[in-house]
Parts: sequence; C-alpha cells; structure tokens
Amino acid sequence: MVRDRPTTPNAPRDRILRVGHVRSTWCGDDLVLFDTRRDTYYTLNRVAGRIWDLLATPRTTSELVRALRAEYDVPPSVRAAVIERDVSALVRDLSMAGLLVPAAPNVTGEDAAPIPAAG
Repeated sequence: MVRDRPTTPNAPRDRILRVGHVRSTWCGDDLVLFDTRRDTYYTLNRVAGRIWDLLATPRTTSELVRALRAEYDVPPSVRAAVIERDVSALVRDLSMAGLLVPAAPNVTGEDAAPIPAAG
C-alpha cells in the first residue's frame, strides 16, 4: 500500500488546495512551512509564500496567475504564460512534496477537503 502518495494537478483548470497537516509562519520575507507528518521544514520566498496563503481556498493555477498579476507590479511585457509556467512549477514541486492536493469538486473555503490519493 502506498501511503501519502502525492498527486499532481494536471491542468491550469485543476483546483488545488494546501494540506491541513502543514503549519506556516512568516519570518521576514520568507514563509517557513513545517510538515507535521514528515517532520520536514520548507522555506518559500515572498511570492511563493503568497501563493501558499492563497491556497487556503481551492484555486486553479490560472486563478493564482491572475491574483499575482493583480497584486504585484508585473510589467505588461511579462506574458501570463511566463507566470503560469513558474506557478505551475511551484505547484508541481509542492504537490510532489505532499503539501498540495487536488481539491474536491464544488467545494470552496474552509469546508474544502482534499481528494484522497489513490493508493
């Protein structure tokens, strides 16, 4: 039996959610994450930390890109595809670490629950 097998969202339309067993705290411009199941720490920069904060509510990669463009001074010359590539890479890395999971369909806000990983 595979335990806690990470699942990676496949498309910009897939809704993702952070897992509940990770604690976080800001330390200067960095967000420090602690995975209580694996006793592992992670450090995210300010933008990645903001993405983590946004994922308290299920969102798609496209929604994350729109939020970042709205909140940060992104020059018009930077195409959405560039930002989406970077956000997708972060989502993939955090998903492979078991920190993000696909969100159950039609669930929003604090009631969101992850879809159990196949195993």
